[in-house]
Order: sequence, then C-alpha cells, then structure tokens
Amino acid sequence: MYHLIVEWLGRGSAIVDLLLKDYRKAFDLIRHSVAITNLRTMGAHKHILLLVINFLQARYQCVYRLFLGDTDSKWVELTCRAPQGTKVASLLFLAEINIILSGYEERLKYVDDLSVLLKYIVEKSEVVPQFCNEIINNFKDECTANSRQINEGKTKILRFNPLKRDFVCTPPPYPSESLTVVLGVKFSINCSFGHHANTIIKKANSAMRTPILMCLFGFSVSQLRIAYLTYIRRILEYACPVWGPKVKNTIYLSDQLASIQERAVKVIFCNAFTEYKLALSTLQIPSLQKRRLSLILESDQYLLRSDKHRLILPPVLVKHRSTRSKNIDRLAAPPSRINRFSDSFISFFVSKYNHS
Repeated sequence: MYHLIVEWLGRGSAIVDLLLKDYRKAFDLIRHSVAITNLRTMGAHKHILLLVINFLQARYQCVYRLFLGDTDSKWVELTCRAPQGTKVASLLFLAEINIILSGYEERLKYVDDLSVLLKYIVEKSEVVPQFCNEIINNFKDECTANSRQINEGKTKILRFNPLKRDFVCTPPPYPSESLTVVLGVKFSINCSFGHHANTIIKKANSAMRTPILMCLFGFSVSQLRIAYLTYIRRILEYACPVWGPKVKNTIYLSDQLASIQERAVKVIFCNAFTEYKLALSTLQIPSLQKRRLSLILESDQYLLRSDKHRLILPPVLVKHRSTRSKNIDRLAAPPSRINRFSDSFISFFVSKYNHS
C-alpha cells in the first residue's frame, strides 16, 4: 500500500487519498449463509467448506437473568456471528466483504478494516479524479446490501500531498486526518515514519523494565539475551520492511533506535560492559541497521520467489555484462521523478538487488 502511494506521488502531479473504512460489530454481524456462499464462489475446497460449516453449526446462545425476578431467555441457535480471535472468524469476515468494491483494484483488506486508495491528478490547480465519482456511494450501497454497518466515527481520510501542491478539490466526505495506524504502523501524510519510530522507541523503553528486573534478580547473560530478543528487539523491528528504508536515510531516528539496543546490552553485561561493538560480537547480535537490511532483503526475496506476489515487484530486464559470457537479470527501477520517494521498500530492494 505504501509503495503504491509513493509510486503514484512520484510519477507526477498526483495527490492520493487513503480512505479508511471501519465496520461496526464486524464479527458479530457475520452471516453464516452469506460467508459460506462467498467461500464457495471464491473456489474454496469442499473439505474446507465442511470444516467451516461444522465449526459454525450447533452454536447456541441465551441471556441469563441478572436481577432477582428476571427469567432466562430460551436457547437459540446462532445464524450469525463468529468467535472473535479465531482464524476462522477473520476468514469468514473477509469472505463476506470480498464482494464489496470487487471491481475496484486499489482496495486493501486488513482483518476487520477496508482501505481504498483514491488517486487525483492536478492539472493547472484543478483536480481530475482518476476513479469513479460514485465509488463512495457504491460502497455504502454495497455495505447496506451485505448487512455491513459502517462505523462513521472511525472512518477517515488521509490526503497525501507532501509537496503541498496547490489545487482546488471538493472537501472529503469524511474527517481528514494527518496520521493513522494500519496494522501497527503509523502512516503520516508527509510520507515520513518519524511518528512511528518515536512510538516504537517509547514501547521499547517501557519493555526495558523486564531485563532490568531480571538483572536485579540475578539472571544469567544468556537468559537476559533471550529476554532482549524476545521482548524488545521484536518491537524495534516490527514491520521494518515498510519503514526501514526511510529510517535508514534519517540518521537521528536510526541513532535513537540503536541507542535502545545499546542500553539493553549494557543491562545484560552490567558492570562487565566495556565497548558496544565488542559486546554485540560477544552476544552474537547484529546491529539494528544490519538486522533491518537483512529483514528487508529477506522479505523482498520472498516476493521475488513467490508466484502469487511476484507482480508487486517491477518486471525483469535482461542485460548482458561484458566481463561475463552469461546474461544476468535486473529489475526495472520504479519510475520516480522525486528523490524523496525512492526509499520505499520496493525501490530500496530493486536498488540493492541490481547492484548485488
């Protein structure tokens, strides 16, 4: 999603709206019959369908009395709702909303949310929408037809215009925000991840209490190392293929993240700590910058090998290197006329891959 946003912004005079839709009672309003029908339409194997049907059948619910004199309600078999927190519930919800805006390519579904990217082209200070003007109305109609209730209070729009282009446009139908959180990552309308980095720094500092207490109670160095890798480093590297390349080019954010690991290493060695690099070598822990780079390359290598997700990456160009007798594959660099958008994770990977 982020790469598509920066790719559109980098190609020319474009403005992008990210429409974030939130559903009210997403899992409570799942209709079993509709979800099963949609799964069958999507080509789910019959054995999978039988497992899901068996999971949903024979579920009863009643209301117990709360006060003296009240009576219990009758037991009634449920025809809607799925247990929240189970993988089947997420699957059923996605199957039920799969039909909503199915003809629109730039839609993204995350568990109980639906995000839609809307593109505009600015021509002589006037905005030319690059999508159907009725898309929002169609969305509301399709939600009503599928018994989906939109949570108007949590529905919002992020308008990405980092170059602050002047334009005249109708106001968005929903409140406009400057920040939002998608799957635990904070996105900003200026295409920076400073707010996200500050958030994970605060979370990591709070999590530092665990190894500090363990050190006070006399845990060994190996146990403290495991605690750091389990509770703290995972916070510092969560979803780093998305925001890692941006932080790499922002020195102060990279230094602040590295300071968390340095503090953790000092706690692990306590009075035996002498030098940070030597301590990392002893613990066999790479620097956060190297760790982020390896995770970014590992994630994109997976995209490169995956038949399902290969289309996310640019096409392959075959070039001939004069010093060798064989052809080597190179990925086409994503088109971008603005340097600040060249550090999205796909552009970053293409650059590393082509120079490897």
